[in-house]
Formats: sequence, structure tokens, C-alpha cells
Amino acid sequence: MKVYRVESTLSKCAESSVDGRLATSPEMIPPVFRDLFGFSPKETFAAFMLDSKHRIVAVEQVSVGTLNSSMVHPREVFGPALRLGTIAAIIVAHNHPSGDPEPSREDIAVTERLVEAGKLLGVPILDHVVVGEQREDGTHRHFSLRGNASVSF
Repeated sequence: MKVYRVESTLSKCAESSVDGRLATSPEMIPPVFRDLFGFSPKETFAAFMLDSKHRIVAVEQVSVGTLNSSMVHPREVFGPALRLGTIAAIIVAHNHPSGDPEPSREDIAVTERLVEAGKLLGVPILDHVVVGEQREDGTHRHFSLRGNASVSF
């Protein structure tokens, strides 16, 4: 199965093969994130758009920020999903260039806003994964706000 990185116009796409994997755990997000966005020295925030079986069908780069922050607004996260019309849920993710995936207060606040917006729009946010540094074994340090923070999904 091919996954497409959706550019802001939804007309240009870069392909990334995910081999039909489902987005069933937070561990699956960091390798795809790094495949699509690399090891950026700036925070990059992305929305992983899922079909009804939770397969990643598109990834939208929502924003690129500074060394330690990124501006995120619900319209940039949900706009592409609503335009596609076939998105059942979203997982958001962003990197921490420092390598430490521990979420900031701002990360938690953004997640809470996006979760509420998703409830109103009928496109739930399933998780927010913060991607950290890559380990020697190829896995990535990461933090799942769904599994580890006081955010109610």
C-alpha cells in the first residue's frame, strides 16, 4: 500500500511505502514521520490521515516551526481531511529537534484543542505522537500523549 504525503494544495504528493500496515500503535508513527520529513532541525507538525480501518492514506505537513515550537491551528489539521472526504480519523505527530520526546505544556494544550475540534467535526484525533531521536537499533524515542499524558481522547 502506498501512503502519500499531501502538499498544502492536495495536488502534489510524495510517495512513501508503508506496506499496508495499520496505524495501530504509536510505535508505527515515528519511522513513517522520519521517512517523509527526515531529521529536521526545526519542529515539523504533521497529520496522519486514516481510513475507516486505520490505515494511513495521507500525511499532511501542517506546519514547520522554529527550533522548539510550531504554530498549529485546527483548520490546518482538519482542512485537508475534510477536503479528501474519506478520512475517518487522524493521528498528529511532531518532532522535537532536541531528541527528547517529553511533551511541553504547549504540546498538551494543542492536543486538547485538536481533540475537541475533532469531536465537533466528526473526525477524531486518535493520538498525538512526539518523535524524538533515533536509537542505535533504528527505533525512535517517542511519546504518545494518548497513552502517557492527562489528555482525554
